[in-house]
Amino acid sequence: MAVTFDQIKKVACSGAGVIGSSFAASFALAGYPTNVYEINDACKENAQKAVNAVFDSMIELGFAPAEKVEAARALVSYTTDSAEAFGDVQFIQENGPEKIEIKRSIVENLDQHAPADCIICSSTTGLKISDIAANSKHPERYLGAHPWNPPHLIPLVEMAQWQGVTDPQALETALAFYKSMGKEPIVMKKEMPGFVANRLAHAIWREEIAMVMDGVCTLEDADKAMCFGPGLRYAIFGAGMIYQLSGGAGLRGASSKFAATTNNIFQSLYPLQEVPEEWPQVSGDQVDVEMANMPDFKGHTNEELAAFRDKCLVQLLKMHGKI
Repeated sequence: MAVTFDQIKKVACSGAGVIGSSFAASFALAGYPTNVYEINDACKENAQKAVNAVFDSMIELGFAPAEKVEAARALVSYTTDSAEAFGDVQFIQENGPEKIEIKRSIVENLDQHAPADCIICSSTTGLKISDIAANSKHPERYLGAHPWNPPHLIPLVEMAQWQGVTDPQALETALAFYKSMGKEPIVMKKEMPGFVANRLAHAIWREEIAMVMDGVCTLEDADKAMCFGPGLRYAIFGAGMIYQLSGGAGLRGASSKFAATTNNIFQSLYPLQEVPEEWPQVSGDQVDVEMANMPDFKGHTNEELAAFRDKCLVQLLKMHGKI
């Protein structure tokens, strides 16, 4: 039987790259002593730099008071020793590369060193938890827990379980754990490649690619349409609630009222099944123009634009009562 939420006193991150470092900082900020495991000293050093960069960003963005961040920083330990990292923890966030053979080798390591009742959540983007934990001695305690980058700012965590195998107690505990630190976990009723949010995002991305390649608009204009149109509303509510508020008759009324228009659009959506061969070059050329045309206050480089993104995320989180 998996641990219960009130039994979680110490946690660990297996791997601390972009995702793992963000999760480690989040766990420590929530008050949990956090072990960060990496495979060698060089990776351990990089992990420490990455986690501290997240902490520094939290202070700079006003995400949390400096004294709280510094207290959290002191809760993080770094090690290359699996027994030290996983031997006495009750929850592990696995953040290994998105390759099934690597994930399975990590599972083998965790099976050897983590307590049998410890819950293990994988930050996989699209792999099935039934594939990841296929050879585990304790597959019932493994869950998919897909975050959105950066996890310390974006609350969504998509939970996937192995139907008929996952211990319901493990899922219940993981949900309570994520909710306790202000995350918004959702639960998939069955396994699906790409989870929920990535499928929604890829549906939009597919249509954007197709429209640009068909000469309907530029990448910059498609991005503007998304950002300054539905994107503004999606930052507040999902599509279901948006349509609930769309016409005075609620979602039932809107679904009937706009059925003909919706059907017409559905039928004309591009049946794009794969990325066009020339898309990398076309998109790269067009995004260079888009970045150059950004207003100075947003920036013109990846680093400047990411910083602007994070500032906006913090303001949105404040509006949603998350910080």
